[in-house]
Amino acid sequence: MNADWQSCREKLNHDILCNQVRNEVVTLRQDLTFKTHRLELWPQHAEAYRNLFENAATALSPQKLIELRCFDCWPQEYKDYFGDLFHAIFLLETEVEKEVEDLSSIFETALSEIKSFIAMPPEERTQESVLKLQQMLEALSVAISALPMPYLK
Repeated sequence: MNADWQSCREKLNHDILCNQVRNEVVTLRQDLTFKTHRLELWPQHAEAYRNLFENAATALSPQKLIELRCFDCWPQEYKDYFGDLFHAIFLLETEVEKEVEDLSSIFETALSEIKSFIAMPPEERTQESVLKLQQMLEALSVAISALPMPYLK
């Protein structure tokens, strides 16, 4: 799961959000009449982002360390017990759940703003509205990048 989660994170944050959508918004700031394409498609990825955030705590947890070969000699009941214990300690000692909750909030706000912007007639766009989008998308990307890396890939 960790490798799949990290791959999804990279695709959604770097490939789609940074390299496509944010670049298009930069172009839009230079030309308010620019016909957006990727920005209009971005809301279609909403469920993938929500799944990424929903699975973040599990994917980032050191619970997966139990899957290392050095623990192969342990009975399954030890692996289950200590895996759950590692995960519980991880949740207590980190703020990953709060970070993901904040990240989800940033995402939902950005999604709502983008949908409103897309519905807006092009002649009503302003530099301020595009700048607001740009700042929201940057904040979202920074927050996704700020999540720790998974313990195992």
